[in-house]
Amino acid sequence: QESRGLGDVYKRQAMSHCGVSVPEGFSLPDGLLAHSFLVFDLDTGDIYAAKDPHGRYRPASIIKVLLASVAIDRLSLTDSMEVTAESSDQEGSSAGIGPGGRYTVDDLLHGLLMASGNDTAHAIAQLLGGDEEALRMVNARALDLGSTDTRVATYSGLDSAGMQTSAYDMALFFTDAWSKPTFREILGTEKYDFPGFKDNPGFEMWNDNRMLFVNENALGGKTGFTDDARHTYVGAMNHKGHRLAAVILDAEASKKRAWEMAEELIEATDPETMTPVGTLTQEKPSEQPTTTAQPAPPADPPRSNAHLAAWGIVIPIAVLLLAVIVASLMSLIGGAKRK
Repeated sequence: QESRGLGDVYKRQAMSHCGVSVPEGFSLPDGLLAHSFLVFDLDTGDIYAAKDPHGRYRPASIIKVLLASVAIDRLSLTDSMEVTAESSDQEGSSAGIGPGGRYTVDDLLHGLLMASGNDTAHAIAQLLGGDEEALRMVNARALDLGSTDTRVATYSGLDSAGMQTSAYDMALFFTDAWSKPTFREILGTEKYDFPGFKDNPGFEMWNDNRMLFVNENALGGKTGFTDDARHTYVGAMNHKGHRLAAVILDAEASKKRAWEMAEELIEATDPETMTPVGTLTQEKPSEQPTTTAQPAPPADPPRSNAHLAAWGIVIPIAVLLLAVIVASLMSLIGGAKRK
């Protein structure tokens, strides 16, 4: 029991610092240009690799995982709505809905997760009660799942003041969403017949997660990108008899894409021989590291040294002033005698 307790302490410490934590035998892939990542088992919650797991970063569109989770729980897939120009004209990535078009919740969820549609995100939010209510629900879900690093400022993932999450929190969100069959099915869908609107015909919508097409073990994932967030990703693979997932935050894609980083991290993991470095829980970590360390204020010098330093300046000045005064007095006395 004592060794088990020490192991738990080690895992908590590993999740509470901003460095890299990997088990013995784990080799980090080359070209891993991500400021934060996490590799975990979807079924056990075991964490096998992490870098700055509680560092706070912009999530970009992978935060749509939360909106999808809320919508799947609260809306019927067969419910439909006629969308407005306000939804179809949303900034950023688009699934291709049009004003006056009628779409089911199922259609909108496919557009949200396969094409990362900000237009479908807005339409779903209206079905949930409007922008403010949808945002409230998303943040409430994040808190319910035990997140400590997340504030959702936009449900679509667009950059906005205060928008932040962590690799650890995103692992919590993805695990929750993955427990829903609808979510798993959509993320694993390569193409979907998306309806048209008015005189515009329907079309084949293809999944923008490239891993799904090049890796036979891929189960599905969500991509993201904004200027502030850079490249982000969360996705899962079958690997060595386990369903492993990875979160990538704040990555540069100069050498490889974020999904490729996730793929290589998962393939570097051997759950059968490696000891987990942490576990996903809903407990708040003992300390909250930030992505930028705050320097400690300089210690005050000892009082005695400060006094010595002060006297070292005052005494010479006093001696100099005294010498000037004495010289002046002697000059005056000498002048008086000559008179």
